[in-house]
Amino acid sequence: MKTKIVSLLLVLSLVCGFALPSYAKTSMNEKVKTNVSGMNVISQSEGEASYTIEYGGKQYFIDQKTLDKGTSKESIKVDQYLLTDGHRTLVDSATVNISDESSEMSTLAKCRGKQGVSVAIPIVKVSMNSCVIKKFLDIVEDADGMAGAIAGIAALIKKIPGISVYAGAIAGAMFAGKYAIKKVSDNGKYGISYNWIIGTPVVVPWRNG
Repeated sequence: MKTKIVSLLLVLSLVCGFALPSYAKTSMNEKVKTNVSGMNVISQSEGEASYTIEYGGKQYFIDQKTLDKGTSKESIKVDQYLLTDGHRTLVDSATVNISDESSEMSTLAKCRGKQGVSVAIPIVKVSMNSCVIKKFLDIVEDADGMAGAIAGIAALIKKIPGISVYAGAIAGAMFAGKYAIKKVSDNGKYGISYNWIIGTPVVVPWRNG
């Protein structure tokens, strides 16, 4: 409960316009650095999303699109551009088939925690069970870079009811908050919930079971 109260206070401070450091309180009251300092959503829909995000001291433009929507070949394509003095330079690109991630989830059992999404603009409350979080952490660990990780995360979460319209930007926010998510979920043993303010990279999770 204490962690949830801290999370809500951090969300309220964002709404009031204060700048937050890139840290999140875990259930063990430890600070976890996210390594991300800013995110600006440019466009967002069920089929595409674009945003800028600062990571590792550099600013990137992420362009994400859903390809072959509604078919067995439906996939997420992410192009990652380095932004320098207003110029974009393509540095990485990745495409992940949605069925590659979602089909594996259907075989997992004994998931802990609840799952679902509720929206009250500008706040999206996200809950994911331990199976999804474990797979999320595996994607982040196995990905060659940011583009591959974000594409894989988006493919994983896109099928969760209520999340599809926001999947692109939420994938970026989850990538930004991966260290906090790993710590609070105890490396995927527990499900997590968090309140996400649309257009920010701040994910402050708490355990949901």
